[in-house]
Amino acid sequence: MLINYLKIIIRFLKKQKLYSFINIAGLAIGVACTLFIVMWMFEELSYDHFYQNADDIYRVEQKLLNPPDGIIPIALTPTPLAPILKDRYPEILETARIHYMKNMICSHENKRFVEDRILAV
Repeated sequence: MLINYLKIIIRFLKKQKLYSFINIAGLAIGVACTLFIVMWMFEELSYDHFYQNADDIYRVEQKLLNPPDGIIPIALTPTPLAPILKDRYPEILETARIHYMKNMICSHENKRFVEDRILAV
């Protein structure tokens, strides 16, 4: 019975080449998109979960008013915000500030090089 179904499928694929190609290509694109979405979802859900208390980690965001795009949340805040928040709220145990720098000249063992992008904590 299964062999008969395979014969029918092969005959149909030979007769209706364009229709078969469209169906198979659509199925392949759909499966590929689904796999990419699932991979992206797993990556997003695994963010910062290697820390012991990952549920206690928060990021402060600032809302930037950009007229063509509307309001954009960004992770840039004023430098003195971290110590002020730690002083005013006893629930905050530790703070960290992240600085984004471009085109920095770095040196290591008397060798100098330029880094395009640096995130410093």
